[in-house]
Amino acid sequence: MRAGWRYKWLSERDWRPASRSTTLGDEDTLSGSLVRRISLFGETEASTTVPVVEVEDAVWVDTFIDRCSRLLQLPDNWDSYGGEPVSSAVVLRALLLLTEVMTEDSPLPAVIPSSDGGVQLEWHRGGVEVEVYVPPSGKGYLYWQESETAEPLEREFSPELPSAEVTSLITKAVAQIPRL
Repeated sequence: MRAGWRYKWLSERDWRPASRSTTLGDEDTLSGSLVRRISLFGETEASTTVPVVEVEDAVWVDTFIDRCSRLLQLPDNWDSYGGEPVSSAVVLRALLLLTEVMTEDSPLPAVIPSSDGGVQLEWHRGGVEVEVYVPPSGKGYLYWQESETAEPLEREFSPELPSAEVTSLITKAVAQIPRL
């Protein structure tokens, strides 16, 4: 079962509780779905819009967010070669992509920052190689090699709206990653 998601922009005014006594906990539900306010963006002003992602209870989400929150703290020149900091928009696109392709028992990818401010999601296990690059702008990239002797498959895609073909390919690739 794939993790479901809904995505929309809300102003901070929309998600801020009217009083402290009405605050919902992280595990409370609204309309029967687990709702999480993803805190990737630090403190925001009242006029700022904040993306809200609602996901079904998938065990990998918290770990992914924890890994990414550390990446969001990288400074300019984090790699001593002029590396750009990872943006919250990139992390959000990566999260949205993963909600489309991960199942409840899918192994979580390594999340690697790239020097241009993007992230690369990587799975390397049991001879299967899957790499998905989510850039700060422009085309993303999928690399998938089913085994050491297989011909690799490579595709470019739009991270904002991946095609059904690319989403399907990433889903199949992730499904082939051996579980620990």
